[in-house]
Amino acid sequence: MELVMSRSDDNLEEFSRTLLDKWPNTYTLTKALAEDLVQKESKNLPVVLFRPSVSE
Repeated sequence: MELVMSRSDDNLEEFSRTLLDKWPNTYTLTKALAEDLVQKESKNLPVVLFRPSVSE
């Protein structure tokens, strides 16, 4: 929190663009990170990824 509060908005925008890289938003980034973690750590476990649909 201190890091974020000590940076300018422009600096945070640049950092966000760098962090997101090829992902269009934080949802897709964190989803990819979680899927990668599950793939690497669950070699001998029966694992299923379930993503419910979003409906309005």
